[in-house]
Amino acid sequence: MATAFSQSNNVSVVSNDEGIKLVVDGKNFMINGMNWDYYPIGTNYSYSLWNQSDNVI
Repeated sequence: MATAFSQSNNVSVVSNDEGIKLVVDGKNFMINGMNWDYYPIGTNYSYSLWNQSDNVI
C-alpha cells in the first residue's frame, strides 16, 4: 500500500521600500516569463480587443 501526502508552501507577497517581491517558504522566488496581455481567459492569439464592442473596449 502506498501513502502519499503533500505539504503546502508558505507563499506571500512582500512590499517594502525596496519594492515588491514574491517569497516562498522565507526565500525570494523568481518568476521567469510572466506576461500580462489583453487576452481574456479561454481565448488565444486570434482574439482582437479592437473587434469588440465599445462597452468592452
